[in-house]
Amino acid sequence: MKRLILASVVAAVGLSACSSQRSKPAIDTPFESRFSTKVLNNDAKLFTYSMEMFKPTRRITSREEYMRYRPSTESVEALLDQKVTNILNFNRYCREGFTELDRLVLSDYAMVRGECNEAATEEDRKRFPNIKKARR
Repeated sequence: MKRLILASVVAAVGLSACSSQRSKPAIDTPFESRFSTKVLNNDAKLFTYSMEMFKPTRRITSREEYMRYRPSTESVEALLDQKVTNILNFNRYCREGFTELDRLVLSDYAMVRGECNEAATEEDRKRFPNIKKARR
């Protein structure tokens, strides 16, 4: 199931990258994104979407080069909003919208936590099972 979600994220990211048109310059830095879900016992549906920019493979030697590499927080935030909308539309996790619970946007990392406006159904519980992480 986790692979299906990861494949869904990759597909949504790929499709949205092809169809997006922004007035600001596009972020050309590759990033890794993660989408996780949790359905609570009271039928609340939570999610977290995060994206982290990859660091350059070579050393940055000047301030100008650093500023050219580093995307603005505004462009990261716009990309984050677009990606959250795309993944939620693609997997139909929050069919009636969501309430944002938390947001963090930096130039190299961004994250949104939210709660869906609708309660979880039995189908939601089957499609988005809670996966327990192993403790180390």
